[in-house]
Amino acid sequence: SGWGLIVCHPDGFELLKGKTLSIAPMVRNSGDLVADSVLSVDGAEHRRMRGSMNRPFTPEGLSGEGAAKRMAELVEARSKGMAESARFNALNELRDLALDIIFGVLGVPDADLPWWREKYQRTLLTSFPIAKSVPFSPAWFARRASAEIGQRLQEEAARAQAEGSPGLLAALAHGRDEHGKGLNAQELVANVRILGLAGHETTASILTWSLAYLSLDDALWDRLVVEANAAGHIPQAPADLKQHPIAEAIFRESLRLRTPVPVMSREVVVPAEIAGHTLPVGTPVRLPLWLWNRDPARYPEPERYNPDRWLGRDRKP
Repeated sequence: SGWGLIVCHPDGFELLKGKTLSIAPMVRNSGDLVADSVLSVDGAEHRRMRGSMNRPFTPEGLSGEGAAKRMAELVEARSKGMAESARFNALNELRDLALDIIFGVLGVPDADLPWWREKYQRTLLTSFPIAKSVPFSPAWFARRASAEIGQRLQEEAARAQAEGSPGLLAALAHGRDEHGKGLNAQELVANVRILGLAGHETTASILTWSLAYLSLDDALWDRLVVEANAAGHIPQAPADLKQHPIAEAIFRESLRLRTPVPVMSREVVVPAEIAGHTLPVGTPVRLPLWLWNRDPARYPEPERYNPDRWLGRDRKP
């Protein structure tokens, strides 16, 4: 839809850190998908939403709300089932696991998890090439599922705000930024909706690619198994993660080569300088994460899957 300037120069990454770009194009192209969420706003509104959600999503916040323990239980149950199966579809299994974790830590009972999985998987039918919403078309099923999710989330959010029940959803409902401002009911629903939709598909994609790469490298698999056995349990606190550097390196390398969001779309709102050129206000900009992740100046042998490039760093990426 229209034209856009693709910024291939590595300095384009710096544009994302400043105030020269707006997320408006993404909002226009995504329609209701990101509306009213933290992904739909810039500036002060973005900082307010993000600030109110920050604490529940820190490692300490997740541990304090019991989310880390819940994650470990769900991972253990699902991985045991996969280990006992002679054959399984990795993407489907990991998609279900990611959704179970997201809604499990939000406080959804186990008995309700299949409902959330079914509805969220139906919303993905919007990617079907036939977009016309006639009865029983993919788009029709997707819109019905999205409406049902919205209604259910409104009920769950209202309950969390009223009861102050345990779980991540209640923590988000009562979260506040540094100025004491939080999310209203509509924003809470929108952010939890996008958390489930964007969070489960992207996570499942990266984990599936990781399994694919591991299946081609017996030595790497053996190193990962040794590390996991040495730790003895699934990590449940920030300190535990230090025992899993190889697992983290595998994840980062899979994310580098197979990023689920290959391009970010923005719009120039303040004249910006990039590679000796001035980008005028209103310029649609495409920022190719896929290309930057293969920049040989940053990553020697960029097409090679090499988790070891993330080990032994003196600072976080």
